Amino acid sequence: MKTRTIILVDLSYYHPGSTSIIAAPLSIAYVAAFLLKMLPDQFRVFLIKDPMQFLELANQEQPVICAFSNYIWNMNLQMEAARHIKKLHPRCVTVMGGPNFNFSEPEWMDAFARKYSCIDFFIEGEGESRFLNLACCGIAHGFDINAMKRANPAGVAFIHPQYGNYVNNSLAHTPETWNGLDEAFLDVKHGGLRDINDIPSPYLTGLLDPFLLNPDFSPIIETNRGCPYSCTFCNWGSMDKAKAKMFEMDRITRELDYIASKNVGQNNRFYIGDANFGLFPRDEEIALLLRDIHERYGFPNRLFFYTAKNSSERVLRIGDILKHMINTDLLTMSRQSMDDQVLANIKRSNIRMETFNSINQLAKQLGFEASVQIIYSLPGETKESFFQGIRKLEQEGVAGIHLFPAMLLNGSEMGTLESRRKYGLRGEYRLIEGSYGTFPPLSAMEFEEIITQTNTMTRADHLEIRLFHFFLYVFLDTKIFKHVEFLLPRSKGHGILQLIERLVMGYPNAEAPLQVLIGNFITQAGNELHATVPDRVTAEDVQKVMGSRAKLNPLYTVKLLFDPEVRSAFYRFVQSEIQTMVDDSAPEEMDAIFDYMDACIYPFDGIQTRKIPLILDIPVFKDYLADGNRTGRTFLLPRPREYVFSKNHTYQSLLKQNDDSLTKAEKIYWIITHHNNESIRNALTYRLQEEPSV
Repeated sequence: MKTRTIILVDLSYYHPGSTSIIAAPLSIAYVAAFLLKMLPDQFRVFLIKDPMQFLELANQEQPVICAFSNYIWNMNLQMEAARHIKKLHPRCVTVMGGPNFNFSEPEWMDAFARKYSCIDFFIEGEGESRFLNLACCGIAHGFDINAMKRANPAGVAFIHPQYGNYVNNSLAHTPETWNGLDEAFLDVKHGGLRDINDIPSPYLTGLLDPFLLNPDFSPIIETNRGCPYSCTFCNWGSMDKAKAKMFEMDRITRELDYIASKNVGQNNRFYIGDANFGLFPRDEEIALLLRDIHERYGFPNRLFFYTAKNSSERVLRIGDILKHMINTDLLTMSRQSMDDQVLANIKRSNIRMETFNSINQLAKQLGFEASVQIIYSLPGETKESFFQGIRKLEQEGVAGIHLFPAMLLNGSEMGTLESRRKYGLRGEYRLIEGSYGTFPPLSAMEFEEIITQTNTMTRADHLEIRLFHFFLYVFLDTKIFKHVEFLLPRSKGHGILQLIERLVMGYPNAEAPLQVLIGNFITQAGNELHATVPDRVTAEDVQKVMGSRAKLNPLYTVKLLFDPEVRSAFYRFVQSEIQTMVDDSAPEEMDAIFDYMDACIYPFDGIQTRKIPLILDIPVFKDYLADGNRTGRTFLLPRPREYVFSKNHTYQSLLKQNDDSLTKAEKIYWIITHHNNESIRNALTYRLQEEPSV
């Protein structure tokens, strides 16, 4: 009879029925599946994502072990839960694993273990075998915490109860360590299992059924484990230095069929948790399996995965197979930086230019937009090298760029003290969007550490690039002003990135309404960064954040569109910069295109359909945008035509519900980020309903 209880905890800031989709707890489910296989009939195991469910279970059960995952998005909430379980059940053995530790720095781990004394044991890397050994040690020593520590179990780290020193034991059996594992199935050199197929499927064993039957959760699988790259900014590859380990294809096939037959998840979302999906030839076969599952079950409708870091033609073929389930901007090439020395500093290499160009062309043929990921404020990057790299991307004809600030992650090489000192890395903390909440008596917030200064970049440089990031969002992410590209012919060496760079450098010369808005953005971008973070927070702290927290890019996009006089000042500023860049610009065409873009913006006045006279010949203009051939075409009409624009969702009831003390822009921001299922672009714009009559 199973008399002992183990609780495995991977809490999210979860509220039942919320619109955000949370992935099922696959990592702790693997640990549970392996434990139950190796020690059958020894334990009852609970998998917990919901903080309120955790609190209820903690009151009902007396667990012998309570184990927590540690990720950047839930560490503080997990620690509050660990303190709570220790208060209720002081003899419960508490364990924590996950990637969010600097195990490579013993002094860091020593300080961390002492600060968070609510955790008895810490696990580095692959957790299944290490947790099993700790559970066996617990059985052998009656789950007496001090006795277990004195036994010195292999595969865990802890503060020794007798000598007070920090101990971190490998999995290898030595005379000094207690080890109940059969080393025949262990890869001791790399600290994990030789064959990950020794871990039973948490889906096929039914462990994750409660999450498949809950519409707030989405299924996630791994088809392999590990990452062959050693990027210093990432803590993914550090989890397993061995080559990628593969789950068997038969298992993956059965898992996909099982999940599709049982899942009731919201929006039919599905996640692949691989570090580099598309890296291996068999990933195409898996894509075909997913398409077959979709055709038979209508699941998944929306598929999410990380592509191979240097995307290839295989990724494009996978994208073509799965095109009905993914966004057409799937193909992302992770360039990180365009500077060779910066790439050397972070142990990355970029895709060759010839390869990039061929993939880019194939992407266009298949209907994809090939985009590039760039991380700013990396070690060795300067403001000048960053913008020089942006100009290179412009010349390469990249369709889209996604910018990310560099982060200092625990568990990454870049996050170590050695790397911080070598490159003069200074971080500041920013609240993680959506990772804060109160679940009485638990209250917590999560923060990410952003690099804002290095020995080659000042904080002011960082904030200038942050402003570039905002304008990039306005032009390329929302695509509200995408037609500006027509006015910047690349054949003449012009482009949208060059325009954005000019806007960043020249905004002090803009008219007052726009200049003030941009100044406020820079100030707020600086103010959301903090030198330190609190060790604990109260419910009042959380409530204050929930009432004031805003995502700056969408907030200031809305303010640019709807704050008094700002949009017209923005138009004049952009037009002036374009005229400076393009000597032979046509003012009449420019005015016509800006009038068209402006007509597409929904003014949130409740009018679902409106007729707007425009001088632009929109059908001809769209044909040109599709084929790029201007020969013999004119885009201006001899006299204005009336075009019909429509809007399905007017949001009037939500506008009336908002606090009257808020500005119109602030009300619109809260609507588009909290109360709608449209993309931000679709929420802010009309749709051209029909072609005009002559």
